[in-house]
Amino acid sequence: MTSPPLDFRELRAWESTLREGDTVLARWTSSYNVYQAKCKIIRINAKSMNVQIIDGMENYPAGWRLNIPRTTNTSLWSWNRGVFPFDTGAGI
Repeated sequence: MTSPPLDFRELRAWESTLREGDTVLARWTSSYNVYQAKCKIIRINAKSMNVQIIDGMENYPAGWRLNIPRTTNTSLWSWNRGVFPFDTGAGI
C-alpha cells in the first residue's frame, strides 16, 4: 500500500483504487460510539462498501459484516464513518 492520504481529495482518489479482497481500516458509529477494526472488502457499491471484520472485538466478532459509506456518499460519510488505509492506524 502506498503512503496514507493527507486530505479528503487524496482519500477519495485512494478509495477509487480499492478492490474486493483488499484490507482496510473501517470506522463506524453505533449508539453514539465510534468503532474501528481491520476489515476485508467483500463488495463495493456506488455509495457504500460491504466489509467483513478480520480482527473481532467485544460487540463485533470476526466475520461480522458492516455496510460502510464511501466518500461519494456525502450525506453519510464522515471521518468517523468510512474506510481508510490500514497502515495509518488511528492517526488519520
